[in-house]
Amino acid sequence: MKTFRCTIPFLLVLAAPLLNAQIGLPQEEADKYHTNLLVSRIRQQTARIVPRKTIGLPRELSIRIQYPGQNENPDFSIKLNRTPLLVVLPHNFSSWAFKKEYIIPFVHTYLSARTGSRLPVNSIWITGAILHDIYEPGALYGTAGYGNTPYARALLAHGIAPDLKTILNTSFSDFYGLSSSSARMEWCALLLKKVSVKENLAELLIRQSMRSSNADAFEKTVFPALNPPKKNAAGSTGTISMQDWFLQICMDDVLGRGIPAACPWIEMQFTEIMAQIHPILKAPKKNPDNTPGNFSEEEIAAMTRAEQKLNQLGLKSTEQIALKLFRCARSIRNFKLSPHNLESLPALKQDEQAVYTALSERVALEARLRSAEKTLLPPGSRWALTMKAIARKNADLPLLSRANSLLDHFEKEF
Repeated sequence: MKTFRCTIPFLLVLAAPLLNAQIGLPQEEADKYHTNLLVSRIRQQTARIVPRKTIGLPRELSIRIQYPGQNENPDFSIKLNRTPLLVVLPHNFSSWAFKKEYIIPFVHTYLSARTGSRLPVNSIWITGAILHDIYEPGALYGTAGYGNTPYARALLAHGIAPDLKTILNTSFSDFYGLSSSSARMEWCALLLKKVSVKENLAELLIRQSMRSSNADAFEKTVFPALNPPKKNAAGSTGTISMQDWFLQICMDDVLGRGIPAACPWIEMQFTEIMAQIHPILKAPKKNPDNTPGNFSEEEIAAMTRAEQKLNQLGLKSTEQIALKLFRCARSIRNFKLSPHNLESLPALKQDEQAVYTALSERVALEARLRSAEKTLLPPGSRWALTMKAIARKNADLPLLSRANSLLDHFEKEF
């Protein structure tokens, strides 16, 4: 079930002035209260990811937080040579908790301490996933909080995912950008969600990453555990690359009936599936004694795979297209089971054509809606979210001022 990411610490930060005014809480006490809530959330996440069930895991390190005195305002710092580890915080919770250069090493310190490591562990991508789960997406980068995974959805709808090894070998500097960093956190969160399906797996990965790169450790430890060899319909063991597996698990998690894949990608997948069985879509040859023949095991396996793939594709399509895909899959099954039925093959051909018709109608509908939006919706309204997102911290940029002037001009003439 999808969860709303606007968590308690985030809400309390937004409401801090009003809350403090209502209950008369001093600023120093309010900062401690918000910090404790955030630390509690981080500890919950790290305890879930690192349950400490691996034999030989070093003892967990404790962390002490030093709050500023009344007349002090120290810089944010993390002292790893202290026992316990020391985190020095400045005044005002929002001055550091929503700045990526502070909160990212802050969270990573808790993850490292949970594993018993005084030095930062190598699995920085896990820290990105934790941050994505704790914060409203975009809160660290000054972008609009659309919720969940907008960047990933846009790419996955067209069957695109970044290189998995690049995500696994993420460094701190990769999270200090703008929108690209927020997008990277989405992919980290999707990956960690799958890794966390098996208890202790992320902990093993972190341990292995201390001796090799994250990508190598993932390939040796996690990938075999989450993708064990399976026998396909033909009885042989099928293999899938790590990158294809990553794309598949992300699409299964993000896409569905409410957020379908793009029509061009669906059409490409459907064409590839049907092309694999087109050569065998004909009545089987008769036996030497002139009795009706049957399909070979390879032909039956090919049609079974096509049927399964069409059903899976239907789960990522809109309702109208999905119905046609399911019907086509059913026709393949009917033809496979009753190849000598004179009606089964023409019905299959008809259902195949119906899928292409449904796709064409959907593409035409989307084009008509885009045209209507340009004609009927004022430019200022149409681009309001985009302008709000990019202008939040950069309102003085010349490009934005010119864009605003252009929008005002079109708005008046609309």
